[in-house]
Amino acid sequence: MKRYPEPYSYLGWCSWEHYRENIGEEIILSAIRDIKSSPLPIRWVLVDDG
Repeated sequence: MKRYPEPYSYLGWCSWEHYRENIGEEIILSAIRDIKSSPLPIRWVLVDDG
């Protein structure tokens, strides 16, 4: 059985899946604010521009 790093045991968010290459500082900061105010239990964020 393949073992994954411990953070992958939790719900996370990746900027690439939502924004692809259309990202910048304000977009990421806004997304993180939205995540923090959401009731979803997101415990990690990966900022990735591809």
